Amino acid sequence: MDTSSMPEMTVSGPASGGNRPESLSGGAYPDQEKGKSRKPWWRRLIKVLLIVAVSLAGLFVLLGGVVWLVLTPPRLTPLVNRVATKYLNAEVHFDTVRLSLFENFPHVSLELKNGEVISGVFAGIPDSLRGYVPQRADSLLRFKEFAVTLNLPRLLAAQIAVRQLKLVDPDIYAFVSPAGNANWNIYTSADTTADTTATDLSTIFGIRVRELLLEGGRIRYESRPDRVEAALDSLHLRLRGHRSQRYEIDFGGKASMQQEAVRYARSLPLSLSGGFAFDTKNSGGIALDQLAFKVDDIPAVFDGNVTVAADSIVSDMTCRVNPLRFKQAFGLIPVELMPAVQRVETDLTADLETKITGTYRFNGSVLPSVRLDCKVDGGYLGYRGSRARIDNLLLDASLFYHPSRSDSTGVILRKLSVDGIGMKFRADGTAWDVLRDARVKGNMHGSINLGTLTELFPSKQKGIVAHGIVGIDADLACRLSELTPRRIGQTRVHAVVTLNDMLVDMPQDTLRLVANGTRISLGANPNLPEQDTLIAAGTQVVYLEVQADTIHVNLKDQMAVAVSGAELKMRNAASVFSGDTTVVHPFTGSVRTRYVEVNGLDSTWVKAGNASIAFSILPSASDPQVPMIRTRIESRGLAARSLENIYVLRGADVNLEAILFNTRRRMAQQRDRMLDSLQRVYPAVPRDSLMAHNRALRRQARGASRRVQDDFAGEDIDMRVDRSIGELLRRWNAKGSITAAGGRVITPYFPLTNTLGNVDVSFTTDRIDLRGTTIHSGVSELNLTGKVSNLRRALLGRGKLVVDMNIESDTLDVNELVKAANAGAAYASSSEGYKDSLRQATSQEHLQQMIEQKTEADTASQSPLIVIPANVEMDVDLDVRYGVYADLILNRLSGCLVVRDRCLQLNDLTAVTDAGELTLTALYATRSRTDITTGFDLEMKKIQVDRLIKLLPSVDTMLPMLRSFEGVVDCQLAAAAALDSSMNFLMPTVNAACRIHGENMVLLDGETFTEISKMLHFKNKKRNMIDKISVEMLVRDNQIEIFPFVIEMDRYRAAVSGVQKLDMSFDYHISVLKSPIPFRLGIDIYGNPDKFKFRICRARYKSVDVPTYVELIDSTRLNLRRRITDIFHRGVEAATLSELSVASAVHVPSEATLKSEELTAADTLLLRQQGILPDTTVQKADSLLMPAAGEPLDGGSRETVVPDRKGKSSRRKQRKQSSEAVLPEERTATR
Repeated sequence: MDTSSMPEMTVSGPASGGNRPESLSGGAYPDQEKGKSRKPWWRRLIKVLLIVAVSLAGLFVLLGGVVWLVLTPPRLTPLVNRVATKYLNAEVHFDTVRLSLFENFPHVSLELKNGEVISGVFAGIPDSLRGYVPQRADSLLRFKEFAVTLNLPRLLAAQIAVRQLKLVDPDIYAFVSPAGNANWNIYTSADTTADTTATDLSTIFGIRVRELLLEGGRIRYESRPDRVEAALDSLHLRLRGHRSQRYEIDFGGKASMQQEAVRYARSLPLSLSGGFAFDTKNSGGIALDQLAFKVDDIPAVFDGNVTVAADSIVSDMTCRVNPLRFKQAFGLIPVELMPAVQRVETDLTADLETKITGTYRFNGSVLPSVRLDCKVDGGYLGYRGSRARIDNLLLDASLFYHPSRSDSTGVILRKLSVDGIGMKFRADGTAWDVLRDARVKGNMHGSINLGTLTELFPSKQKGIVAHGIVGIDADLACRLSELTPRRIGQTRVHAVVTLNDMLVDMPQDTLRLVANGTRISLGANPNLPEQDTLIAAGTQVVYLEVQADTIHVNLKDQMAVAVSGAELKMRNAASVFSGDTTVVHPFTGSVRTRYVEVNGLDSTWVKAGNASIAFSILPSASDPQVPMIRTRIESRGLAARSLENIYVLRGADVNLEAILFNTRRRMAQQRDRMLDSLQRVYPAVPRDSLMAHNRALRRQARGASRRVQDDFAGEDIDMRVDRSIGELLRRWNAKGSITAAGGRVITPYFPLTNTLGNVDVSFTTDRIDLRGTTIHSGVSELNLTGKVSNLRRALLGRGKLVVDMNIESDTLDVNELVKAANAGAAYASSSEGYKDSLRQATSQEHLQQMIEQKTEADTASQSPLIVIPANVEMDVDLDVRYGVYADLILNRLSGCLVVRDRCLQLNDLTAVTDAGELTLTALYATRSRTDITTGFDLEMKKIQVDRLIKLLPSVDTMLPMLRSFEGVVDCQLAAAAALDSSMNFLMPTVNAACRIHGENMVLLDGETFTEISKMLHFKNKKRNMIDKISVEMLVRDNQIEIFPFVIEMDRYRAAVSGVQKLDMSFDYHISVLKSPIPFRLGIDIYGNPDKFKFRICRARYKSVDVPTYVELIDSTRLNLRRRITDIFHRGVEAATLSELSVASAVHVPSEATLKSEELTAADTLLLRQQGILPDTTVQKADSLLMPAAGEPLDGGSRETVVPDRKGKSSRRKQRKQSSEAVLPEERTATR
């Protein structure tokens, strides 16, 4: 108890004149009861206390005198030195020890002068180790003065109350030897038996120190095992206590520390000032009041209460660092540890405030709550030697930690602002529950200047160029665990990225990006009905929206994308990231662009102008587990290139819907349908054996097909797609439509200028329907209405392409189309060099020009053979208003074209041409190179003879005399023949029936006509008109059989018939029915065009009513037409010469007939008189003298005809016999 602070007590006795107090019990004193007078109780108490006080004072004076006389400094100093040395493993020495009782009464003071403690820890070490211990290691402590002043009354009451503790110029050297021995371990074993670690901290805090002074001094620490050296110099300390255990402290010094070569501090100023107090009611409690700890003038001010126990600390404390200068803080970091930090230049200052509330257990099982507030008001941050610099940095944030409430542990970012190094950045937000799954909410916005960044931080790669402004604006609300690909859809994220004047060029990575006026928005949120009607309202979706004025991307020379005026929107159900593949996750989007171009490998590209694309992936209505894809493309211009092909559409509108096949269900349905079909075909086979039975039949069919060689297998149209597209065809069932105002197709498979008009197409993966689509190929114009089916199997190489089409044409150039088709078929075998050159074409016009030049160059060497592909089936109705075929102008053309199994069938093809009208039914079969067959029924009306010969050169072979005629004829021709690989008729195989009818025809000048006109005395020996001619003939067995026909010219009427062989030898008979000669005569012409003969004979025909074979010709045509039209019903095996051949019914004159035609002597004489026959009977080969009878038709010798000199009756009888010998079969044919 501090008696000096006790108030004085005033005692009032009887002399003071005070009144006598009443009894405490309200009664009288005992002596009053006895009638005796006694003193009051309080007077007696005062008297006792005075006696005791006087006695104690006397005793204290007596003791003080004894101490003053006995414990004088000369006597006390050796005693203290001896006792201290005895109980310590050290040599302790004080120059003066003085004890004072009266100097500061009622306080007692102890004063030590010039003290020194020499440690004895290293006294016994061997000399070999002595060199590792410095000489000063034994000097543990030295000081100039140590004084302590104690409260004597409290000391007598067993309480320690230090009024003042003073230490002047201490020099402490703490040393740890390499062996780990410390020089301060000077306590003897008896002194250390107690467990010092179990010291009650309440004992320490129970000591009250009124004032503690430290003036000057130095503390040094050296640890050889750790190679640590530390020192505190220029120390000063003043600790002053007040009532209620409150203290004020003022401490200062300079610290130095080094470990090996790392110097952590050198004369670093340290100070501690402020107040604190010990809690007398709570053992170990400390109250801090503006307690400031400074390191190099960086203050840390502590306020609050701390309770220290043996195993824990209970805190309710606040620490403020204001200001924290970053430059000073960086200076505290050792240069050896972080050399770069010394080059940091900044004027940043921060205000830090930390509040710690709660209990901290030393074993870490319990932690307190912590709050840290940080505020940076602004400043720059740079690096010496670098242009990188943050011009202004602002921060206002708080950190919270609550051990018992993890959801309250987090960060509040009120403001973060960064300006500099080419960027501007602002952010704010919160993050809670950071120790488990952080719940983050915030927003940020800013911009980055790529040009500044690349200048400040140049890349190691050479040639990199980057400039432009990238803007960022983002809002975020999510759990940290949701920022994964699988859970990103559960977040609330919205981000906007803008790109302006941006260029990134990385030559080594072959990456180039150019963007301007680009805005990219992405994020996740619940869907709203006004945003997307295809996805249910409230469904969590992720979205991406892009708006761009200009974007160009070139990636590793594999893809290049150019976009102008584009807008992209995509929304996808967030469940897509769940990994659940059993359901369809809705996905929608749209694209609008002024222009877009995508270039890929192998010169492939896609271009679109003013395009609008809408697409979606939704569950199928029939099966929610099956996805349905819908796409609609609208474009003013759409173009695509695949390798050597270019496709262009104008005003296009494309719709597509695709549904993924349910593979198991589809296979089951296909199996059931196949079993049902097989059961109908093979009713006797059990149902469970049908598949095995069908497989066996298919193996047999494949074996048979392998044995049959297909010479034209390589000529088929290669429609097979690659594996990836084939897989799409197998897995997806698509349908859609394409409409367009126009278009263009450039392809070497049909090397013409192909343009489209009024495109109206609907399609599925197995069928294409065309409705009035116009195609311009070269000069041809086709209007197509129909369908193309069996696409899937054809594209997979498993089936035939089936075409059912109605074609209307204003202009049709058959020559050009056939030429293009042949060139396209030959392209598949073209060289790779030519194909590569097409892929390098720079434009549509360039590609078209290269294809056309190649087609013209290949035309001369191209085989004229037209091969009908086996993998195409066609049924085409044709209606042409104008066309060209060969040199024939078609003013009207209609008919039906059928293609199957390498056979081409033309049904009822009618045409009005500049040469006449024609009707054609034909068949063309190319089953092998040795089996090329054709058959046709052709009817031509009012056709010029010369055009007929040009159109059908084989007619000139069958009827050479046509070459001598000029005029218009009607021709009916039914023929069947085999062809060679050059499309020439194999004449021995020709079977034909022909009728030619003409009127008012002119017989042209020719060698035969000249001879005949001279001989027969024609009025016009140069040119003559034929009123009427009608010829019927059959071709078979290498010869042409001409049926009798009547011809009139000049003054003559004649009936002609005969046989002409295909080796150009002939044998004709002419019966003169009208002439200047008064009787009928006949002329036989035989031989060949180079060497022929003729003779005058009797007329075989008596009148113009010659036998006709109209029925034969018509029946032959009808039969051939029927065989042609029924060819696909009876099978293509019927397309053989034997099936298409025509029958002959022509009578070949017999020897008897020839003899009966000999002239009588009178007839011969008359002819000689008329000058028709010369006087001699033998002439040259070219004379008109009748050859000898029996002379062969090829110009050989015949027997000489001997004139009959009988009378008229004999001549009439002979003519009658001759007529009966010649005419019976002819009459039969007529009937």
